[in-house]
Amino acid sequence: MKKLLTQTLTVIAGVSTLIFLVGCDRLFPPPERPVETPEQRLEQANQTFRSTVASAMQEAAKLAEVTIKTDNFVAIPLDDGSSVVVNAVISGVENLTLEQLAKGADVLFVFLRLPQGSGLPSGFYIVRFFQTPDTTQWRAQFKNLEGQVALETDAEVGPGEVYQRGVPYILVDHAKITVNAQASVPLGTGGPDTTPLAAEGQKIAQANANFYQASREIIRKLKTQASVLVLNSVLKCSRDDVLVVHTAFQGVEKLTLEQLARGQDVFFGYFRTPQTSGLPSGFYTVRIAQSATGEWLARFVNAKGNTVKEVPATVDRVEPPLQTTKLTMFLNEEGFGIGVNFDSIKIIIFD
Repeated sequence: MKKLLTQTLTVIAGVSTLIFLVGCDRLFPPPERPVETPEQRLEQANQTFRSTVASAMQEAAKLAEVTIKTDNFVAIPLDDGSSVVVNAVISGVENLTLEQLAKGADVLFVFLRLPQGSGLPSGFYIVRFFQTPDTTQWRAQFKNLEGQVALETDAEVGPGEVYQRGVPYILVDHAKITVNAQASVPLGTGGPDTTPLAAEGQKIAQANANFYQASREIIRKLKTQASVLVLNSVLKCSRDDVLVVHTAFQGVEKLTLEQLARGQDVFFGYFRTPQTSGLPSGFYTVRIAQSATGEWLARFVNAKGNTVKEVPATVDRVEPPLQTTKLTMFLNEEGFGIGVNFDSIKIIIFD
């Protein structure tokens, strides 16, 4: 009887403990996870993108038998997320002199996935800069993974503003304190390039598509909540110290120069730039206006309606008029630029 009573008490004690534990869980529910802000979600999407791209670039570089640095690679996804440009510096170029570069040196390792009709098919390339013997002309060669020269084009070494040319292009850039080497690849206007990609290229393409989708949804949700419509497309620029994701407001294609001069909200985006730029990280509306003295200006306006920074802008007429609204973006060691072309107007902001 005593043994039976002990067993019964033990069972009751166990059941009581179980009930107590269940009760505690109901009385003290686990703490809720903090809700991520749009800024945090965008930064996390960028980190996932950069991690995947860095790994794929390193794998492809091994196939090309080059050693690259991916701590500061630049990635610019284009258009609807089907195109992307990634460039990484080949190790050792930081020690090159201008004389050594003139004799010929492999400077960049790039991945290009461009629209149909572009100057190069999609794939990985080594970019070699050199100076034509007995001339002052600089050239750049794009060599594929088989070592074949797929494209040779003029290059610029030294200060330059290739991005202001009137034709679509992709700029690959390597900048040092004393040397700035640039080469461009003409962009096509067709749909996504159907050139088969290596496994490493497929990883980058998928990471780019995921990043594009996440960025677009974050921005669209923000502006939809504010009852403001933006374009379906976004452009992004990712570097370790820079993240710019921008779009334009719907209706900008109907603006005239006179309306712009009075002040109009043209861009919306997320901007994280080096501290020296003086622009705190965050989402901004970019307002274009003309000063009393006739200078075009771009004002970065925060969510409270305050102008945080003002920079010069370029607003020009272009001929012939465009049939679609096209976003543009560029980045170099001096800063970043965003732009939009619509109808017969081109707007460029450089910070």
